[in-house]
Amino acid sequence: EVNTATGEVTTTSAKVLPRTTTAEADLVATYPRAAAVKTITDAALAHAAEVGNQPVGTLTADITTAFTGSFVDGAWVGTKRDDRSKASTIGGLVANSLVESLADPARGGANIGIMNPGGLRAELTYAQSGTEGDGVITYAEANSVLPFVNNLWTTTLTGAQLTQVLEEQWQPEGSSRPYLQLSLSDNVRYTYDPAAEKGHHITHVWVNDKLVTDTDTYRVGSASFLIQGGDNFTTFAQGTDTKDSGLLDYEAWIDYLKAHQPVAPDFAKQGVALSAPATATVGEPYSLKASDLDLTSLGSPANTSLEIRVGNTLVDTVAVTDGAAEATITIPNTGAVTVTALPSKTTVTIPVAIQPASTTPATATHTTLTLSKKSVRYGTSVLATAAVTGTDTGKVLFEVGGRKLTATLRGGMARVTLPNDLQVGKYLVKASFVATQTAAASSAKPVKLTITKAAVKPRKTRMAKTVKAHKAFRFTVATKALGKGVWATGTVKIYLHGHLVAKTKLTAADHGSKRVRISAQKLRWYGKGSTVTAVAKLGGTKNTKATIVKKVRLHLT
Repeated sequence: EVNTATGEVTTTSAKVLPRTTTAEADLVATYPRAAAVKTITDAALAHAAEVGNQPVGTLTADITTAFTGSFVDGAWVGTKRDDRSKASTIGGLVANSLVESLADPARGGANIGIMNPGGLRAELTYAQSGTEGDGVITYAEANSVLPFVNNLWTTTLTGAQLTQVLEEQWQPEGSSRPYLQLSLSDNVRYTYDPAAEKGHHITHVWVNDKLVTDTDTYRVGSASFLIQGGDNFTTFAQGTDTKDSGLLDYEAWIDYLKAHQPVAPDFAKQGVALSAPATATVGEPYSLKASDLDLTSLGSPANTSLEIRVGNTLVDTVAVTDGAAEATITIPNTGAVTVTALPSKTTVTIPVAIQPASTTPATATHTTLTLSKKSVRYGTSVLATAAVTGTDTGKVLFEVGGRKLTATLRGGMARVTLPNDLQVGKYLVKASFVATQTAAASSAKPVKLTITKAAVKPRKTRMAKTVKAHKAFRFTVATKALGKGVWATGTVKIYLHGHLVAKTKLTAADHGSKRVRISAQKLRWYGKGSTVTAVAKLGGTKNTKATIVKKVRLHLT
């Protein structure tokens, strides 16, 4: 209650009032003040729609938060957004925008951008949301990503504090979420041990490819919420020379999108779980394990291989399964050890001190290469054999069509089965022995390999059916595999007495089998009592010849 004479509040109470259930039109008709309010809100909404629909940027593919889901045909799909325990493509893009927006010393001079996952409230999708067209980012869409109207701040953190900020991703006991994944600008990378005790997960941090030390200093840019220690990232609040840039998050973000057209998702992760020794010796075996290599933003590719380099030497390529890989290599030199997951290009530098080998001269080796066949049809497997003299141990690197495979020497021989999905064409197959502490490198004379078009073989070519002329007819075309895991693809066209009546696409995901349909309308052309033959033809492609894959004799009733 209010004393109307003095304006003083005399008593107060608080309670939740239910919303009215009266229709808006009735309120407007009954209360003039409601009509006045509606006029104002309608005008505001119309203006917001006009501004919100304005294009501010473009993009090449979906850029999203992390989703719960799975990989389908090598790309991540999901239905539930905002998995705050995982890194994301939208988070990385926002973190990069923070560095650029705050790099000017007048704005704080940031050289690192960090974004908390809870501040990312929407996705940027390639498909249009309205009438703007595919690949267009509207003002409303961009604003929805960062809707909190935070000021952008900068602060100075030491290397030790930066490491501690990353450690605080593992949240305190009793927090609503046990882990919150920070998004980092792409000049920051780190490794961690998921099994370590609390406070000791982060093992190494790099900024601009330089290993961070405790006494290094960095200007970090982020939203005011995070730099004040929000979401339990309390070390941010210990930063020095903290400054307000005067920029609002959404305004700087939209300016960044306008200046970088189109933006594209970056699928490289910056934080990777790594287990590897800190020391090694040239010529000696060295084992490592890497995991958490995959992103889970929409469209993120499943990593399939891990390249291991020592200095400029590609030492081994191993398979990645469920975002993890392990390998044992022989250290060839004292260069830096790096691993790169493909196709995401997630890259990790392994901080290992490599001791040189003994001064005993390496034994000369000689490598020769043979192929089981030099000309094969698409889908056919070819065995490559490298014979190495001068040593019985080590690894051989095989290369064909830009692909790399490694095999271990056994009795002076190394063998691999070349990829059987190489496209039709001519290739040079190469084989090189990788140097060890006691044996020098050597390369074989390349061998030519020719891949020719494959002839597609149907599984069942003929059948007869009695069908009703007034109903659609469905049947399956099926082809045999061209080789292990390789299937024919192309356009299947269905003809009735030479007339095209249906067509469909046969993709690799169909594994050679596709259901096709002839509509009732097409069957009615011939009428009851007719007998017609449906012919299914698979068109030719770069890798396969055109062929008839099925004939169905139809008696129409």
